[in-house]
Amino acid sequence: MKKTFLKTLLTGIGVLLMTTSVFAGPLEDKIVDTLRNAGTQIDVSAFNLTPQAAMDKYLDVVAQNPDLFYVKNHVDCMYDKSTGMCTAIVCSYNTNDIAGQKAAFDAEINKMAGILGQTSYDKVKAVHDYIVSNYEYDQSGTALTPYEMLIGKKGVCTGYTGMFKAAMVKLGIPCEVAISSDMQHEWCVVQIDGNWYNIDLTWDDPIGGSGITYANFLKSDKIMGMSGHFNWTTPSKVMCTDTKYDTMG
Repeated sequence: MKKTFLKTLLTGIGVLLMTTSVFAGPLEDKIVDTLRNAGTQIDVSAFNLTPQAAMDKYLDVVAQNPDLFYVKNHVDCMYDKSTGMCTAIVCSYNTNDIAGQKAAFDAEINKMAGILGQTSYDKVKAVHDYIVSNYEYDQSGTALTPYEMLIGKKGVCTGYTGMFKAAMVKLGIPCEVAISSDMQHEWCVVQIDGNWYNIDLTWDDPIGGSGITYANFLKSDKIMGMSGHFNWTTPSKVMCTDTKYDTMG
């Protein structure tokens, strides 16, 4: 006998709270492939997961893949009553025009990725500056996804982070989403010349003002902690220890 669990991404102060990574590899690939092809169910019976673990992983995958902005922010999970294990994840989407929305989003990401830059640093800075210059923080907290940010030119941290990571993926620069459920906030960590750095575009975009700040651009974990960030994690548990750019800003 199968029953259904439902888990929803919590919202607060205009951001989505995502869970940390549970597993990696074949399960993650299966979730991504299904969602990118707008599948309706993901058979996870072979992974021996509890409903909680399956739903956590699903939401983590959505958080780490900004091109999946069209996936609804809740998940249904089927499970076997006799074993208690999850058998399938039920997918749902927030639009009937996935292809159209993806085309518009991809066009903007391609525009960012096409900005001239010789080094990884140049490219990261160019994308950072483009997003901060062309978008603003949504004080109403309603534009949660990168696509909503694209069409309204306003967004919250999930929009800033999603856009930036999508551009880094396009450029081939390693990038992960750092999530702090305690802060109800997320930002990115990016790799340049073998070292990882924090980059929080949301906090580098002055609310109600103009210009670009670099107080949260390529900073070490120490500086991020001093600036008010706390209790965050990334899928690979990367540590940002290099201080090369800590004085910039």
